[in-house]
Amino acid sequence: MLDFDKKLTETDAYLQILIDQVKAVEARIEAVSEEHEKMRLCTIRDRANEMLESIKHTIVLLQIAKVLSN
Repeated sequence: MLDFDKKLTETDAYLQILIDQVKAVEARIEAVSEEHEKMRLCTIRDRANEMLESIKHTIVLLQIAKVLSN
């Protein structure tokens, strides 16, 4: 179970890195004036946010599984 906790903590850290990267993309969207580039960045941001939600959901399910296995 110790290894599981370690991996879960590591996953949370990677999740935070991804959240920070999405924020950087959002800042870049605000700074870009070219419409085509802005649309491309919005697509990237939207896909990244979908991925973030999926990862968050997975982490919650893993935490529930951990609690139920004890």
